[in-house]
Amino acid sequence: MMEKPKIKLAHVITRFVCGGAENVVVSLAAALNREKYQIIIVTGELSDSEKGLKVVLDKNNIELITIKQMVRRVSIAQDILAAVRLYFLIRSKGIDIIHTHTSKAGALGRIAAFLAKVPVIVHSPHGNIFEPKGNIPGVSDNPLARLVFLFIERLLAQFTDKIIALSDNERRQYIALKIAQPDKFVTIYDGIDYEKFSSGTTSVAREDFGLRDDEPVIGSIGRLDPEKGQVYLIQSAAALLKEYPRLKFLIVGEGSCRRQLEAYAAELGIRDALRFLGLRKDVSQLLSVMDIFVLPSLYEGLGIAVLEAMARSLPVIASRVGGVPEIIDDGVTGILVAPADPRAIAEAIRLLLRNREKAYTLGVNACERVKKNFGINLMVEKIEKLYNTLLYNKGGISG
Repeated sequence: MMEKPKIKLAHVITRFVCGGAENVVVSLAAALNREKYQIIIVTGELSDSEKGLKVVLDKNNIELITIKQMVRRVSIAQDILAAVRLYFLIRSKGIDIIHTHTSKAGALGRIAAFLAKVPVIVHSPHGNIFEPKGNIPGVSDNPLARLVFLFIERLLAQFTDKIIALSDNERRQYIALKIAQPDKFVTIYDGIDYEKFSSGTTSVAREDFGLRDDEPVIGSIGRLDPEKGQVYLIQSAAALLKEYPRLKFLIVGEGSCRRQLEAYAAELGIRDALRFLGLRKDVSQLLSVMDIFVLPSLYEGLGIAVLEAMARSLPVIASRVGGVPEIIDDGVTGILVAPADPRAIAEAIRLLLRNREKAYTLGVNACERVKKNFGINLMVEKIEKLYNTLLYNKGGISG
């Protein structure tokens, strides 16, 4: 009996960094059945600081191919070269499914896939690039550019089989923008390996960061860029420290605003209460040091950092933006606050500091919600089902 041929699947993503979209791609690729799928990941050129995720790919026998011309910013010459290289790569590999991720890779990858006559084309935007607060270079701050990219996205959608939205909120936004007909979209929530973040032994201790056991720790994890809103957490910290002088704040992440944020904390006279830890790979360990988790974002696609904190049974305070309200049931699995409102953040933190039973209950409920609705296996199951349905409809290979 002849062995059934494997489905050749290519994921295309612009940058391969330790971020939400990239981690989802790696998790998905690693979790898919290797007896059924032959998987490659295509990305832009890696810098030295971005090679950590490659270890996971090597371990799972997933080929990583870099195309140095595929960059985040618009560059006509490089974009054309990247699309041409993608086209020949797709043809040489005989790809059955191409799944593009984020806006630039979504454009170049889908054009190349269409020209190469790939049977199935799927796209995951990983957030709404047309949201003004999204901080997409050359798009978010430029209304004319947004119109141009909206026109391009509508064209690309014509030969895209399915567009995966991170949340129902994002799906509604795309439909309102008339990017495609409603049946072109499907909502599939990102999933995490919640067992990795659940309570257990940890090699990280409070003393590693100069923290004492009697000091409540407020934590936040995310890129230090304007849309992540850490400035509002710092403002809330300034107010809270007058009442709770033993409070400490862990801010994890790297980005364009780090120096500004550190300088602002010093200006407010609270620099000693804040620990800026930079980019860390031991997120699950760091969560064990925190008592309360805060996501002060102005914009989020879904909020992977929130899911990770919830899986650790932490009480979470998060901005009511993007898909976050679809994760957090306000007052049951966390607390939602208005974006850009340091007073609301401070009040929510104050509530949890005063009511430890409430904080504990929120954390327990949060963990259960993640296990039920946001596990990696559930995400993989839904995406694999989508792949199979699309292949079957195209008369291709199916599972």
